[in-house]
Amino acid sequence: MIADRPLTWYVPLERAAKGIVVTQFEMRAIEAVGLVKMDLLGNRALSTIGECVSLAGARGAVVDVETIPDPDPATARRLAAGDTLNCFQLESPAMRHLLRMLKAGTLEETIAAVALVRPGPAESGMKEAFCRRHRGSRAVDLPAPSAAAGAGVDPRRDALRGRRDAGRRGARGPPAARG
Repeated sequence: MIADRPLTWYVPLERAAKGIVVTQFEMRAIEAVGLVKMDLLGNRALSTIGECVSLAGARGAVVDVETIPDPDPATARRLAAGDTLNCFQLESPAMRHLLRMLKAGTLEETIAAVALVRPGPAESGMKEAFCRRHRGSRAVDLPAPSAAAGAGVDPRRDALRGRRDAGRRGARGPPAARG
């Protein structure tokens, strides 16, 4: 969360596992006090990818995340079939069903699915509407250009930008992974 003053002005905080400070309010209560709660789990995943690239480099392997094909045919088939058991964030029954509905096969489609399997989109019908638009059975209503300007408006675009930068954290890892 980002606020114009210390978060304790708005919400109670506590120290959770591994010393991470978290709010004691859930998402809707956070929104009710005028704040936006952001999920930074993706940032940790990008850090993990960067660490894997570094570890591979330390063993002499050169890994360039930019050269991993998207879509990778074998991965695309498994995603579209919802065959994602034991895949972090993709293994719940709801997620597997959504991947099948989307016929997801690319990173962008997978990112969209992860963003949609949340209480808000699930309860409001946004998942189904997104799938209909994605399949072309419903027209896409574009927002005003001013509403779509800037980072943070399109989490899929921001995640793809993060993927591009995943191997560049702190300029660690083999040169091929750095920009």
